[in-house]
Amino acid sequence: MELERKAEELIRRNKLISAGDLVCVGLSGGADSVALLLVLKEILKMGSVGEYRLAAVHINHNLRGQAAEDDSRFVRELCANREIPLKIYSCPVAEYAGVRKIGLEEAGREVRHEKFALAAKEFAEEMEADPAKAKIALAHHADDQAETLLFRAARGSSLSGLAGIRPSATLGELLLIRPLLSVTRDEIEAWLRQKGVNWRTDETNADERYARNAIRGTVIPCLREKVNGRAALHLALAAEDMAAADAYLKGEAEKIETLYLRKDLSGESVSISAQLLKCPEILQNYVLMDALEAAAGYRKNLGREQLTELKDLLAEPAGKMRDLPYGVLAHKDYDRVVLECLRSEKVFNSVTEASHEVSIPGEDSRKSGNFRIGETEIEWEIRETVPGTIPQNRCTKVFDYDKINYNLVMRFRRSGDRIVVNAKGGSRKLKDYMIDCKIPRRLRDQVPLLASGSSVFWVVGHRISEDCKVTDDTRRVLVITAKWPGMDSDCVNSLGCNHEAAGEPAE
Repeated sequence: MELERKAEELIRRNKLISAGDLVCVGLSGGADSVALLLVLKEILKMGSVGEYRLAAVHINHNLRGQAAEDDSRFVRELCANREIPLKIYSCPVAEYAGVRKIGLEEAGREVRHEKFALAAKEFAEEMEADPAKAKIALAHHADDQAETLLFRAARGSSLSGLAGIRPSATLGELLLIRPLLSVTRDEIEAWLRQKGVNWRTDETNADERYARNAIRGTVIPCLREKVNGRAALHLALAAEDMAAADAYLKGEAEKIETLYLRKDLSGESVSISAQLLKCPEILQNYVLMDALEAAAGYRKNLGREQLTELKDLLAEPAGKMRDLPYGVLAHKDYDRVVLECLRSEKVFNSVTEASHEVSIPGEDSRKSGNFRIGETEIEWEIRETVPGTIPQNRCTKVFDYDKINYNLVMRFRRSGDRIVVNAKGGSRKLKDYMIDCKIPRRLRDQVPLLASGSSVFWVVGHRISEDCKVTDDTRRVLVITAKWPGMDSDCVNSLGCNHEAAGEPAE
């Protein structure tokens, strides 16, 4: 009864289940989800948390051939033998990933979330249950929590990220619950053996080419052997402490946000008082992250680097600016920093001959085109897929379009231009970069630039900025090819003054 007791305690402490709930277990057929289903059935019999409905949902991702079919057959028999309602959905995840232009892991997660919501709705209708009381129970456990903590700590994370997996989370209008977070994988498998219950094993979980599998198969066993046999549980408890600290600090930050943040009624800008710098730095970070999210509309990929830029800008004189992710422009205005989102989905439009400037975006929604600026001919195209090979020459460059699709222009240099030159976000004055590249002074005003505000993304014929490069998360790309007099030999020769591979020192 130890497993049931620990699960019941976590359910009670976090109020995960109450009388009248409809609890749908995400059932893969693996040891974790099988144990979760059976534990919840035992708790239901005990009646200790009230009377609730229990069901299961299984999703076949169509990625593992016969093994996936065998998983479906296994869960069908498991639920039939125990009279637990079950829904099985067959989803071609690889096809879905191709259509959405995303990775398999992300596609699988999106498909699961969609089917979880559908199953909850259908079960509620069939059982005449209140759809607002439907919940999806997932089988994350203490080892998963430890893996998440280690993965995020190694990759770089805030306190909120280090808090790991939470006992409950919202998915749209649906609540996800995780009743097994306080038990380890070893405890789960021992419990199943004691009950004489079999489970399915997904062989891809042993593939250590994936980071999480490597942590599971190599790092945590090493910690158990060399440091402490209960290392995974201790890491999970540390994540729980960090979650409590994060919740407290968020509450403290909310208390002071009204003093230091101001949002305009249109929602188009957020301003931050420089007086925020007098607060403890940890609270500054929470307030600034909320401001950034409010301006950008996203939190993903915003982190320590952007917070540091904002704090630096708050301490600088009026008139200074920073270009931030998702098209957010930060500028110092007297005693405040104002964040404005300039992002737009529009694209190249026309050449303004008087200023030798190509507007990006324009007033239409073309996906390709060409124009001439100075002596240089430009061809451009927005693609929904990332090329298998990124060209390594001076005349064709590929950019992460979603990072730069705001107020883009192709123009010549201006005072104050800067370019990001290393992966840490360090930047240099464009003038100094051109001097280092030995571009003759008489030619510097004739080199076309892809830019937004004072941020330069490409010095045509030379390097691109580090903050617009294609990464594993890139979905859409902007491909630009430039042709200029004498360019043929330039494009086949070495990259010359192109420090993109290793980055270069910032100022």
